[in-house]
Amino acid sequence: MKTDFHCHVLPEFDDGAKSIDESIAILKEQKQQGFDTVVATSHFYRNKETYEQFVLRRQKAYHKLESAVSGLDIPDIVLGAEVLFYSSIIDDEVDGLCISGTKFLLLEMPFYSLSKPELNLLIDFIESTEYKIIFAHIERYSKLYDKELYESVLSFDNALYQVNCDSFGDRVLRKVALKLIKQGRVHIIGTDAHNMTSRPPLYNDAAAIINKKLGSEYLDAFHMRGEAVLADKSISKILSI
Repeated sequence: MKTDFHCHVLPEFDDGAKSIDESIAILKEQKQQGFDTVVATSHFYRNKETYEQFVLRRQKAYHKLESAVSGLDIPDIVLGAEVLFYSSIIDDEVDGLCISGTKFLLLEMPFYSLSKPELNLLIDFIESTEYKIIFAHIERYSKLYDKELYESVLSFDNALYQVNCDSFGDRVLRKVALKLIKQGRVHIIGTDAHNMTSRPPLYNDAAAIINKKLGSEYLDAFHMRGEAVLADKSISKILSI
């Protein structure tokens, strides 16, 4: 089973699909690229809305999409969120932001260099939380963080790391992503698709590069780990795949 663990397919919700038609176009393309399941990871920004507001708004968007796609040959849609790390997350209950049916939470890091106190908050959160963390598009921070900070974010042995398909179209990010995959420091893949123009699903392009540079076994491992995530397996079991 092949799962896209990162995409913005819910209509009129965030900076992703702007209409039902665009959502359907994305889903059809994901099906064409072999995805059986798509995790709708809409952006959650705690400084813009409450947890309760987000969950309610997401449910309405999902129901609208669900009605429109009835009978279409598209992947199964599973709800989740892309949660921008915030200081008080360590004290919050965010079950509804996890990938549905699991304790896995897709966590986005800020796109600026973390201060020492912010890094300490992140460390405290990862070490104490009941949630199983997946770091979103980990390769992208290589351009933003200095080497020490980047290694700190990559160093958690009780978390998973996700890579974006569209990063393989960028010469610098492609090199970083391939290196991390080869080192066993990236565990699952996502398209991070937002639309069908500037940010479409690009799994086939990424898969062709990974297959050529590293071998098909790395893609197979992505998909096996994906099944384990949806089954809510432990981090240790997933890391052993």
